[in-house]
Amino acid sequence: MRALVKYESGPGNVALCEIASPATQPGHVLIDVAYGAVCGTDRLAVEGGHDFHVPRTLGHEASGVVAALGAGLRRDDLQVGTRVTVETDAYLCMRCEYCLREEYNRCPSRRGIGTTADGALAEQLSIPERAVHALPDSVGLLAGALTEPLAIAVHAVIEQSPSLAGQVVVVIGPGAIGQLCAQVAHAVGATVVLVGRSRHLETLRRLLISASRISLTARPGTFGPWWMPSPKATALIRSSSAAAQMTCSILRFRCCAGAVDWSRWHFADRRESRSTTSG
Repeated sequence: MRALVKYESGPGNVALCEIASPATQPGHVLIDVAYGAVCGTDRLAVEGGHDFHVPRTLGHEASGVVAALGAGLRRDDLQVGTRVTVETDAYLCMRCEYCLREEYNRCPSRRGIGTTADGALAEQLSIPERAVHALPDSVGLLAGALTEPLAIAVHAVIEQSPSLAGQVVVVIGPGAIGQLCAQVAHAVGATVVLVGRSRHLETLRRLLISASRISLTARPGTFGPWWMPSPKATALIRSSSAAAQMTCSILRFRCCAGAVDWSRWHFADRRESRSTTSG
């Protein structure tokens, strides 16, 4: 299968490579990847600024369709053909104090897809069934690829914050995570102010106005322009598929009868170049 691989440490050294397809291990789910989002961690891999274990298939934000279930796996909500999204844990000890408190990111034995285990920017991904979640009918595969960054926003805005209903929330930095935090805050009843640099305005206009029919007002301020969503944003916040419009870097792997069509995307071949070429 094809996969985006960091094959050596240092800047660059990322290529679209042919690698062996993952085996369907007991207790694991084999997924045909439909969409993979590009995280800042993946950008660091390309730039050489992250301590990756190489060679390593990149990517940890993805959705897809179940291709096979490992031996002994019995879950009523999973079968071949089920549309799913994934968490990022390739391995957890499930015995340490952090696992027992469900603070899985702090498990000292944890391995994560795309960093310390092969990731999701590939045609297929094998991952423990505990990390696999069936998507409801109302959520498409494109939006499903953003459940991991959206979970970060929910954790920050809802789980780790006091009630924000009726409050004014300032989000500094309208990147993908900032935009998702803004949406979540607005969804729980806050008035949201997005603060960014002038260069962000056109991106916000393109992604929010054109794709999602949100009106934004730019106002000069001490820290640069800021934008406040109009009441029309409410409909966007409640639309699960709209979250897919909030990322600036989505790679689409089009599913075709169980296979993946890579023809829309070009990456530099390892034999031709030591770095990737944007699709």
